[in-house]
Amino acid sequence: MIRLLVLLGLCCVLPFVELSQDFIDDVVRRHNELRMTHGVNNVTEDTTITAYAQEWADHLASTGQFYHRPNNSYGENLAFRWPAYSGAEYVDQLYTDEEAFYASHSYYGSEPNLNNFAEYGHFTQIVWKACTKIGVGNNGPFVVINYDAGNLISTFAVNVLAPQ
Repeated sequence: MIRLLVLLGLCCVLPFVELSQDFIDDVVRRHNELRMTHGVNNVTEDTTITAYAQEWADHLASTGQFYHRPNNSYGENLAFRWPAYSGAEYVDQLYTDEEAFYASHSYYGSEPNLNNFAEYGHFTQIVWKACTKIGVGNNGPFVVINYDAGNLISTFAVNVLAPQ
């Protein structure tokens, strides 16, 4: 608990970091590399969704809190890491362990156990077949990625495809 409070205290004094197009491009590129392994189409950056994600990343950095946006219009992945990573490393942080969990529970081709959602929800959002647009926000160690579609109950089997 003390470590968490110290971490949150540090977040409150971290400087605001301007989002760069290179960071966004790195996030989008890595999404598409991973999506290709699952046989789904590429996503593109949507500037409206990026502005929305950036607003939330700025909020998280200014408050030092880390939680999903309430009443969000989009799917959302959050990541936190200090020192900050590259865009691709953030995406890998969200994907790697969770894909292994999903595969080890034989969820491909079926509807997964929603009681385990916290163990795979970031991964499924990244490779969600129906998703076509994402937005990326970044402020210091806070990364917010919003998605135009994803993680809808009863549609995992057709939207989360096994790696090819």
